[in-house]
Amino acid sequence: MEVVQGDLSAPTDLGGIFEGLGVVFHLAGETRDPRRFEAVNVGGTRRLVVAAAAAGVRRVVHVSSVGVFGSSESTVVTEATACHPGNEYERTKLAGEQMAVELAERRGLPLTVVRPANVFGDGDPQRRLATLIRSVRAGRFFFLGRGDAMLNYVYVEDVAEACRLLAARPGAAGQAYVVSDPCPLSEFVECIADELDVPVPARRMPLALAAPVAAASELASFALRRPVGLTRGRARAARSRQIFSADKLRAEVPGWPPVGWREGLRRVVAWYRASGII
Repeated sequence: MEVVQGDLSAPTDLGGIFEGLGVVFHLAGETRDPRRFEAVNVGGTRRLVVAAAAAGVRRVVHVSSVGVFGSSESTVVTEATACHPGNEYERTKLAGEQMAVELAERRGLPLTVVRPANVFGDGDPQRRLATLIRSVRAGRFFFLGRGDAMLNYVYVEDVAEACRLLAARPGAAGQAYVVSDPCPLSEFVECIADELDVPVPARRMPLALAAPVAAASELASFALRRPVGLTRGRARAARSRQIFSADKLRAEVPGWPPVGWREGLRRVVAWYRASGII
């Protein structure tokens, strides 16, 4: 592996680095700093596509996000669902995606768009599932309302495999794919409890209490400068039954996902344990 460092927002940093390459997987993006959303997610993507086309690359796989759909009212979200981004990050991801598709078409560059849901996995530096897993282990986890929410997670190796397989499919050029492995929240939590060898959580909080409790938790988090288990965003997610459907991907790539959320979650719990995180 040869590592070459560069900056997508610097016009000169991409010159010549794609020469001799067959496939470019574009996974870089700004997710935290609003001041850099436009420069990286839109401008940087433009520079990458232009450089890849100039180098004669056979295929670009542009990794976007299901965030481009925004707050869709659809129960099942597919590639055909209209996009209504609700914040600046989602807007710039959609703008970058649309610009990449249009530019690739004009330059004759085969390009495939991949829209992953919430990616999780062992080795994640942000430890996205640590709070949830700790709350299940400590017996603090509770469901909101009936506890019938759906989760839209996807294991990191399954995302990588989707990108690899789609890059090799001629028919995937010019197409967009949702990459998600939906599952019920109750099954996700049960799997965590089984791996930790602790009782499966059964406590529930009435939906009417969720919003004020979440607001109070966020105030406490700000004052104490440490994360809390229930935020307003998590309260909304814990009530959602929306599914991001990967039926198109599953139909075109039989056998996907090769790992699946359940085995992926087992690996994450094992990694957290081995790393001393839980």
